[in-house]
Amino acid sequence: PINTVFISPPYREGFRIHSRRGVVVETKEGGSSIHSIGFAFEWWKRMNGLGFKDLTLNAITSGDEIRKNYHALSKENILSLSHEYGSDYIVTEDPVNLDLRVVYENNSFKIYSIKQ
Repeated sequence: PINTVFISPPYREGFRIHSRRGVVVETKEGGSSIHSIGFAFEWWKRMNGLGFKDLTLNAITSGDEIRKNYHALSKENILSLSHEYGSDYIVTEDPVNLDLRVVYENNSFKIYSIKQ
C-alpha cells in the first residue's frame, strides 16, 4: 500500500523516491539538518536506531561503516525500529539473511515483512 513504511539501507539514497513509499531514514537527509535543529535531532535519533551511535560521518569511511552497521542489525533491533516508526518491511542486500518472511527478492535485494 502507498502508506507503507520501509527500513531501507540508509546509504542507498533514492528508495523513497523510486518506491513512492516512506522510509525510516536515509543518510543524505542529514544535510537538511543545517536548516532545522529539530530535524537534526530527529535524523540523528533515527540513525542511532540503525546502529550509528559512534559513527564519524565523512566521505572516506561513512559508506563502509554505515553498510556494516546496517547489516549487523539484529531481529530485535529491527522489531524495535518497526514498533517505533511504524515500518512494515525491511530491505537488505544479499547475502544478508534474516529470520523474517521474504516477500520479494531479486539479484540485489531482499524485502522482508516485519509484521509476522
